[in-house]
Amino acid sequence: MIRIIYDAESGSVLHNKYFSDNHLALNLARHPNWRVHATTGKLPGTITDKFVNLDTLEIETRPHVPDIPGHVRLMRSHLLAASDWTQNPDVPMTAEKRSEWTAYRQALRDLPDNVAGITAIDDIPWPVKPT
Repeated sequence: MIRIIYDAESGSVLHNKYFSDNHLALNLARHPNWRVHATTGKLPGTITDKFVNLDTLEIETRPHVPDIPGHVRLMRSHLLAASDWTQNPDVPMTAEKRSEWTAYRQALRDLPDNVAGITAIDDIPWPVKPT
């Protein structure tokens, strides 16, 4: 039997493994907010996405919440670095094309301010790269 240790206040699963009775008693004595949920099956996935519903004592999976601002900053930095070459004065480019690239890069810089309220990565309004 697997004993799942969880925090009684948050429901977060802390441990998902076999515990001897002595080891379990020692840990519960040290951590008064910890509780035990016994199960015969193994939890799929990792314990970081699991919690114990404190009303039903059922083990549930936390919905994945993407880090939209973090994703935007990471991708924006990559896209800006990939377009740095366009700002070199030695690059043979028309003034109109250089202006398009400058506007694209500014739109990338402004992007973190424009993602408030977005909950899905696919909904991020990425600017269109000049051709």
